[in-house]
Parts: sequence; structure tokens; C-alpha cells
Amino acid sequence: MASTPARATIGSTWGLGDVAIAFAAWFAASVMVAAIDSALPATATGRGISVVLGIALPWVPLIGWPWWAARSRGAGPGADLGWQIKRSDIPIGLLGGFVSLGLGAAVGALTTRLFGGFNSAAGTLAQTLHGQRFWLVLFAALVAFGAPLVEECAFRGLLFAALLKRGLSPRVTVVLVALAFSCSHFEPIRIPLLFAVGLVLGYLRERTGRVGASVIAHSVNNALGAWSLLWL
Repeated sequence: MASTPARATIGSTWGLGDVAIAFAAWFAASVMVAAIDSALPATATGRGISVVLGIALPWVPLIGWPWWAARSRGAGPGADLGWQIKRSDIPIGLLGGFVSLGLGAAVGALTTRLFGGFNSAAGTLAQTLHGQRFWLVLFAALVAFGAPLVEECAFRGLLFAALLKRGLSPRVTVVLVALAFSCSHFEPIRIPLLFAVGLVLGYLRERTGRVGASVIAHSVNNALGAWSLLWL
């Protein structure tokens, strides 16, 4: 594994405390969404708004706080968080996406064999939007393209760089970030699958020193599932 990660520039004062703030704010926003959901009318439109808001609102601190911390107390998201994409990231990211799909399918098949069939949280939410084409398409687009941007900024961006800044080795960082990523979805039965995907994404982050390839790979991975949501 090549060791070319984007590390926090000397003099940057952000770190694991900012990771804690970003994820605490994400949790608080999730609780807020639950309260808003109870106040929305029990209509098709109300349900659509609730699902989309429930996904998008908690994303604000996950991408907003890392961006602000790197800009205000560092050298910027590109230098400190690896928030860049280059042309060379495209083929690497596409290949990584197909590898993650294959690895995830293998782990998913093993999980099904051991514990029986299971669904994702996104699949369960999509089922509540059955027959609401506009909201279902919007939801699928957020899953395919929004989630990779936000989650890569938070996990392979902020958390990855903060752990490296604390002196952890790249290999240990890849594993720890993959574990945090898999657990953050709160889907215990899917943790092995998400952990496997997270390892691939972390490898791409470490291999290239940027999140560009991991964003592309993450989108490839999510796009297949998002497409299937449109036909529920």
C-alpha cells in the first residue's frame, strides 16, 4: 500500500475534537428530523418530505463542519482532507467501485447464508415511497450521489486525516475508519458488508492521497442499489 495520504498541514489546529463535533451535530440533526417527522401531515407529500429531509439534514454538519474546520484552522479541504479529484482518479475509482460491489456481494451472500435474508435501511425507506415517483427518484439520487460525497468527506476526509494526524499508521487508519463507517449506519446485520466496502474505499484514499477515487467508487457502489430502489 503506497503511503501518500493528504495529511494536515503543520500549524493546522483542527483534529479529533472536530470529528466529535461533526458527528455529535449529525446525531442531533437526526433527532431533530425525528421530531419534525412527527409534525408533518400523514400524506404522500408529507412522507416524501420526511424521508428526503431525514437523509439530507443530518448531512449538513458531516460535510459543513470538516470544510469549515479545514478552511478556518488549516490549509483548506484539499491540503488537509484530501478533498480533490484528478483525472487519474476516475479509472481507479471505477475499478474500486466494481471491486467493492463484488466484495460486498460475496460478504452479503455469506451473511444471508448465516442469518437469512435482510434489507437495507435505504430499501425500507424506499418502500414507504412506493407509487410516489418524484420523491422516489429524488431519494435514489441522494443515495447514489449525495451519500458518497458527504460520507467520504466525513470518513475518508476528516476522520481519516485526523487519525493520521494523531500518528496512526495508514493501515490501521484504513481499518478504523472502515469500522466507524460500517457502524455509523446502525444496521448490525450489514456491518460486515459495509466494513468490506469501507476497506476498499479506505485503500483508495490511502493509495491516491485524495478522496476523489473513493467518492467515485462509493457512487458506483451506491448507484446499483439506488437504481434497484426505483423498481420497488
